[in-house]
Amino acid sequence: MLITTQLSYRYGIAPNTPYAIAMYSVAHAGALADAEQAQTILQHALQLIEREEHSSQRARVLTLRGAFIAHWSHPFSSTFAPLEEGARAARIIGDAEFRGYALFFHALNVFFSTGRLEPLLRNMRGSLAELRRQRSGQSAYVMAIWLQTIRNL
Repeated sequence: MLITTQLSYRYGIAPNTPYAIAMYSVAHAGALADAEQAQTILQHALQLIEREEHSSQRARVLTLRGAFIAHWSHPFSSTFAPLEEGARAARIIGDAEFRGYALFFHALNVFFSTGRLEPLLRNMRGSLAELRRQRSGQSAYVMAIWLQTIRNL
């Protein structure tokens, strides 16, 4: 992702540049433990997805923000809106993979925020039903595994 980001700054913005920048931000937040720099880098990706030519990357950037970046410097509750918007954007463009990620991390972050299993189970059951209705095979399968794991707690 670093190379893609560097090439984009050197030669111009490509369609997947916002996603590459967001992934680079994830590396800063997690691997480098630099939440402040991660937020600064992420702002570039957030600005790009506001452009029409990069709107297809909106779901991915917002999901990464909510799942892997924001919680390093903000309360888990601050991740709800980006994950909800990421899930909506993914549904609109038919990105079942990132729709599943956004729904999963939203449910998980609600649990981290409240410490209660019942809201987590309720959110995950609803998300699983929605993913199955949309025939999102792999995402539904992964959600089902996590839901069963949590039921077994």
